Amino acid sequence: MPRVYLDLAVSLDGFIAGPNGEDGGLHDWYFAETGAAKTIKAELLGGMGAMILGHTAFGTAPDGFDTAYRVPHFILTHTPLPTVERGGATFIFVTGGIESALAQARAAAGERDVCVADGAQTAQAGLLDELQLHVAPVLLGGGLSLFGALGQPVKLERVRVVQSAHVTHLTYRVKEKWHEKADRLRISVSRRRDGHPFLDSALLERRDRRFQGHGDGSGRRAASRPRDL
Repeated sequence: MPRVYLDLAVSLDGFIAGPNGEDGGLHDWYFAETGAAKTIKAELLGGMGAMILGHTAFGTAPDGFDTAYRVPHFILTHTPLPTVERGGATFIFVTGGIESALAQARAAAGERDVCVADGAQTAQAGLLDELQLHVAPVLLGGGLSLFGALGQPVKLERVRVVQSAHVTHLTYRVKEKWHEKADRLRISVSRRRDGHPFLDSALLERRDRRFQGHGDGSGRRAASRPRDL
């Protein structure tokens, strides 16, 4: 089944660019003559059917850029621009947001994967199946965060770890997408309210506080429990 996956290089402290937009050595692995880069790039080339990029990642050249990934590139932007082609790759500018870009990318990719090379906006939209992160051994100390504030925890399942001298390649599967989790929670609360007419929002809040260890609504503190490390 085709995947939608994020593919980005990231520092050990979670940044995909430095404070001034600099690379900071995050992509040194991609051009290294040793390590796993050749294998990783071959996998990308073999499975990718379309790519989504942010406008910053696209750059300022109006006619696109040279790339080995000769697939349709959907560029997230606020400025309508005509589609351009260069070296076998097509660059389509999308002003309708990530959902529109993803719908177009999926249609163009067919039975192949959609690679997302954009950070926080795509991740927060909750549309990813997998994350493929290339973790560089560097601390940037600030800059552009990979995810920003997600608003809620997201559980991941580790799929693969590939170690090399320049970077550690990590692949995670998203166990439950953001919007699916929100829908499930809404359905659960709705069913409880239908079955218990007096289970109003105040009672739900008291119950949640109790499970969070902030008290049980009676003035007594709930017993503290050790957390898993």
